[in-house]
Amino acid sequence: AATPTYDMSSIVLGVEPLVSGFARFRVAPHPADLAWARGIIPSPLGSIAVGWRLENNQFELTVTVPDGTEAEVILPELSGLRWDEITVDNQRVVAGIPVVLTTSGTHHVHACCSGEE
Repeated sequence: AATPTYDMSSIVLGVEPLVSGFARFRVAPHPADLAWARGIIPSPLGSIAVGWRLENNQFELTVTVPDGTEAEVILPELSGLRWDEITVDNQRVVAGIPVVLTTSGTHHVHACCSGEE
């Protein structure tokens, strides 16, 4: 009976394993009509905590990457907008998808749109 809750959480948060055991996983949030979401997805290597907020063409994401794992972050596509600036842990990265987080720990991703594609 918990499967629908798990499925909804994993889809909205966008967490899915890329290899068995979640040693490498993807975080690709699907905001739909939501302004924010947060939750914890259990994995064999530890809990994956994800929280995101979408407001005024800015996207904020926090993800906790368990020890011994690697996360790939894919920013959501917004209709008619493109991400102009992306930072990971306050370091600007080349605008592009995906952003790969190779270390364990908690990471903060910020992306903003300033105009249409």
